[in-house]
Amino acid sequence: MNFAHRNKEEESPANDAGVRSVETAVRILELLAHHVGPARVTDIALRLSLGKPRVCRHLSTLESMGLARKVGRQGYVFGERLTHMAHHVLRERTLGEIVRPALEALCEETGQTVTWSVPSQEGAVVLQCFESSRASMSISVKAGTALRYPHSPAARLARSFQAAARGDEDVTRQSWSRYHELGVDYEIDTQRTGLGGIAAPVLSGDSVLGLVSLVMSSRLLMPKPSSQLIGALRRCVAVIQESVDQ
Repeated sequence: MNFAHRNKEEESPANDAGVRSVETAVRILELLAHHVGPARVTDIALRLSLGKPRVCRHLSTLESMGLARKVGRQGYVFGERLTHMAHHVLRERTLGEIVRPALEALCEETGQTVTWSVPSQEGAVVLQCFESSRASMSISVKAGTALRYPHSPAARLARSFQAAARGDEDVTRQSWSRYHELGVDYEIDTQRTGLGGIAAPVLSGDSVLGLVSLVMSSRLLMPKPSSQLIGALRRCVAVIQESVDQ
């Protein structure tokens, strides 16, 4: 790969200095990613057509952030922080491939929209959504949609497990109790939009790895979710859990 083809920074006065600095840092990290073994400052400067002092400044900043690591006098490699980030992305991508068949099967069995989400600071965030062509109404949830606590059952379950890990007994108690009784949590109308949902967690030890949700018209959940819907959701989660635990 040619790492020098984008060296137009000096010739683009309209570019913001901060943007140029970030671009240079990214190019250095890109080079480290493709370099076999530690990369010396001289090699980086030569391949990116940059001055050595400039490369040194960027490497020093990247090292302080844990994004690059100096290996004695041999040069620089990826830092542990960046490696952890890469592992996290790879894990999420691999996990997405693992859960997909089970989610598609649940969508087909129930005829309802199915989502896969992961815990976040706000509650949970949707990564995948599967719509059923047999659903009475079209419901689509975009990837990246935030499922916010306390309205979303997926967000409540994520919070419940986080609270349990801390030894807290907070407002998630009802969700926690419902989960232990039914294996799921549900909300008949999550945002007063006529839509409701049922959610169940996939676990890694005592923490939530991800959450499977069925999203549908509120009228299909009244007065409470049917045993058929709950059973289908729990079977889907069990299939995913077995794959994850292998």
